[in-house]
Amino acid sequence: MSDDTPIKDEEILGIEFVEEEQSPPATAPEAGTEPPPEATAAPAGAEGLRRELDEMRDRFLRTAAEMENLKKRLQKERDEFLQFGLMNFLKDFLPILDNLKRAVEQGDPQDPLFEGLALILRQTEGLLARSGVTPVEAAEGAPFDPFFHEALSTQPSPTVDRPVIGKVLQAGYFLNSRLLRPALVMALIPAAKDEQNEQDPGH
Repeated sequence: MSDDTPIKDEEILGIEFVEEEQSPPATAPEAGTEPPPEATAAPAGAEGLRRELDEMRDRFLRTAAEMENLKKRLQKERDEFLQFGLMNFLKDFLPILDNLKRAVEQGDPQDPLFEGLALILRQTEGLLARSGVTPVEAAEGAPFDPFFHEALSTQPSPTVDRPVIGKVLQAGYFLNSRLLRPALVMALIPAAKDEQNEQDPGH
């Protein structure tokens, strides 16, 4: 049959038309069904990243706090060293100061060396004062304080009702706020009742 041959009506009616198959429309997942893995991958990764960031932040804050505490501790140790680092040296130096004071107290003002010794004593005491060394308060008749005074001897006395300093034997000193050496004293203590009666037979 040539291409120019006309198609008869009955031939047209005999042609079968095949419809193209269409994919069914997408439907929402039913309740209770889990979405495919691809749908949960992104949220799970973001949550893990947030947890990691929180852990890193916590570690950073703890490290920063530890560094701050270390800084404060080092600063405190530095301040204490500057204030009290000379303590051992000064303890060894104080006996020299004691001997210098005795030499001045017992010296003869007419002696040509006396003024020189007195000048050295004043300079030494000024240097110690600038270094934070101050004397412990101790005077005859003042209350005896065991925290700052050390009694080398005691003597009962009917005239006192509490321990007092009878005589200062050696000066004591502070280094800043810390006791460097207590004052050595002879302390007067209240006499016992029988001792008071013996000394005052009229009562």
